[in-house]
Amino acid sequence: METAKRMTSKVITVGPRDSLSKAKALMDSGNFRHVPVVEDARLIGILFDRDIRSHVGYLESTRVDAVMTLNPVTVTPTTTVEEAARLMLRLKISAVPVVEDGKPLGVLSTSDILRAFLDVERPEELAELMRKAVGLWTYVYHDR
Repeated sequence: METAKRMTSKVITVGPRDSLSKAKALMDSGNFRHVPVVEDARLIGILFDRDIRSHVGYLESTRVDAVMTLNPVTVTPTTTVEEAARLMLRLKISAVPVVEDGKPLGVLSTSDILRAFLDVERPEELAELMRKAVGLWTYVYHDR
């Protein structure tokens, strides 16, 4: 299953010179925890809610580029959800931008991955997906 089929494709972005208060307002209104940072239509960073929380009290005076993650790890629309899940687990990150030719097409988050697993209709398929994605060789489906 490719990330393009599971990513959040309504991309809301901020610019590097935007304030953290603007970014927080966008994130709160959209009910999401991360936002791509874009300049000249190209991805240059990502901002997580934890970045904002660490600057409470200074949101209006702090710019996004002061706290964003520069050059974030990305995936392509054809990267499999399993590959993206492995990458996110290994790097301990909760989301990756989905990018093509430097332009953000969407974001794949842990919530998107969990929804993909829940959409699997048969439990044995879920067990196989989990084994592939996270290497849980001990996870076995038992029909009871």
